Amino acid sequence: MNVKSYIFKFILLAFMLMPVFAFAGIENADVNKVEEYIKSGKYIVVDVRKAEEFAAGHIKGAGNIDYYNDDFETLFEEKYTDKNQNYILYCRSGMRSQYSAEILEELGYTNLVNMTGGFHSWQDAGKPVEK
Repeated sequence: MNVKSYIFKFILLAFMLMPVFAFAGIENADVNKVEEYIKSGKYIVVDVRKAEEFAAGHIKGAGNIDYYNDDFETLFEEKYTDKNQNYILYCRSGMRSQYSAEILEELGYTNLVNMTGGFHSWQDAGKPVEK
């Protein structure tokens, strides 16, 4: 093989591995795993939906910081100062919480769990809801 071929393969491999390492501190977990984590008592649960969505129903004990709030990062850092604490993030479907986790990872938070499927999956699985 020539040098160009090696370089091309190296670059291709780097791009393939990038998603694996880019968000290494974020775990995606289904509702059953999240429920286990909550029962362990070692996690703080944060709902990143709008206040109206939160008021309509949420996971018991969850805090609420709206992902769409312009001050999301500041509000989160003020309320949750321990960047090494275990946090579970969720929203309606799992997208806002994933984006939130990516932002928080950039801010130095190290133990983040995104609940896949969001609150809809939690409800569909018959898990307890608080209003």
